[in-house]
Amino acid sequence: MKYILIIVFLVLTGCSASNDSRVVLAGMSKQQVIEIEGVPDEDAMESTIKDNYALLLYLDQMMPESSKNKADRTFVFQNDTLIEYTVMNIRPKNEINSSIRLNAKQRLALWLKNQDSPQNPSATAGCIIEDNNMNCFDK
Repeated sequence: MKYILIIVFLVLTGCSASNDSRVVLAGMSKQQVIEIEGVPDEDAMESTIKDNYALLLYLDQMMPESSKNKADRTFVFQNDTLIEYTVMNIRPKNEINSSIRLNAKQRLALWLKNQDSPQNPSATAGCIIEDNNMNCFDK
């Protein structure tokens, strides 16, 4: 009887445990990401003529894929919609933190600057450039 009660207890507690593993996906709002990831170590905002951009920076976070590594994680939002997620500075979890790294404002400024960089030629293979406009659909 004692063993039956233990088994019933284990089954019931196993069934009642909630699996609250949530994943960050493109298209989420900034608030949704914060609810999953927690309060960022740093954040930055920048407005352009067309759009508002925000960046959340999480420093020295354990990598979900490996308990042996930590990294800096960056989330970029355009008009409160997650458009990019980046993992940088992957290193062993016991390694001393790098004293030289960009802060959130610097990372966002660099990210915005890189958006104006020329596109990778392989991404435009088969496209036609007409009057400084790239046409990849009408041939």
